[in-house]
Amino acid sequence: MVLKSFDDVHIKGGNKRRWSDGLEPYKWVKGWQRIRLYGDIYTDARHTIKTKTGKFYTENCLAYDWQNDAFVDDREAACENCRMKIQVGVRHYINVFSLDAWEKQPKNPSPDWTCIFMADFPPSLIKSILDLKPLNKNASISDPLKGAVLNIKFDPNSDSPANMYYAAVETANWAFEPDMLNLTLVQELEDGKRIVHKGDDKLPPQWRYNRGATVTLREQKESLRRNGYYGEEASDTNSEVSKVAADAISQLNEIDSAPAPRSNVKNVAILRNDTPDEAPPPKKVFATAAPAAEAAKLSSDDGDLEIPFNAAPERPSSSQGQLKAPDSCPTKFGDFARATACFTVCKVRRDCEKNTKALEETTDDSL
Repeated sequence: MVLKSFDDVHIKGGNKRRWSDGLEPYKWVKGWQRIRLYGDIYTDARHTIKTKTGKFYTENCLAYDWQNDAFVDDREAACENCRMKIQVGVRHYINVFSLDAWEKQPKNPSPDWTCIFMADFPPSLIKSILDLKPLNKNASISDPLKGAVLNIKFDPNSDSPANMYYAAVETANWAFEPDMLNLTLVQELEDGKRIVHKGDDKLPPQWRYNRGATVTLREQKESLRRNGYYGEEASDTNSEVSKVAADAISQLNEIDSAPAPRSNVKNVAILRNDTPDEAPPPKKVFATAAPAAEAAKLSSDDGDLEIPFNAAPERPSSSQGQLKAPDSCPTKFGDFARATACFTVCKVRRDCEKNTKALEETTDDSL
């Protein structure tokens, strides 16, 4: 379609839409304020969640039935935040007529001027207002014709959230004036459309509460996981990794009593000239184990653990020769005798030398 003017352009709300979008939220100011409550009262339950950085955000409670103003029976099954015992509070959203703003109304108000707001009332303030009913001649504080003008003090620097608000009755059984009933409100809905709210013979126009985006159970879990609320699961995972690494270290420790490998050679082990080309390369085996966490980090692609050798190797004297792998090994190493273990960790090395004469002295020219 073709839009006539820029006033016809509407931006549709996304999944980040808040309750205050599309209407005028009331902003509590420090000190005293004079207000009159009226109309429908909306309720919601919201969890206050602390992030890893120490900040907070809120999410609707999936276990709260706002139509009946009550929680469902199995809260933990319906809401992950409830299962994790995260703080939750029921909030009340009420239309507020600001008498301070009404009395300061400019002679030529702009189209967006209003003295009607929707306010978010915390539980402590709601309780204080309910206690004022006897001072309003036992009529409801928000009664259309017999409601009360309230004086509410807001102290953002209070030592406790419960002490931030103080409510008192200024005028009991107070009805709206005719000029107040003739006001209009224009509200933008989530789909981008605008609706006009008008008053009736008793009450001024009212804002319609917008519940905003409601997260899914899966989104709740992902959010909690990002902020570290599943720390016990991470610990279980670390325990499994540590156990795997500990098992590997235990196997290596069975052969860690042999002397350290000699380092004054060009090759760790000298393979026989007739070794088949397709013979697998020797696996790295070290005698000293690193901590379990490091062992897990050093896991190679084929699943073998390579653990750094921390001890300084023994330097052979110039009279010591090179060692040559035997044709056949009488020990449990079998074919593995052609690798490093033959000369580093074999516990029957001297028997091997005596029985097979596998240890031969060579010169540096033979390398």
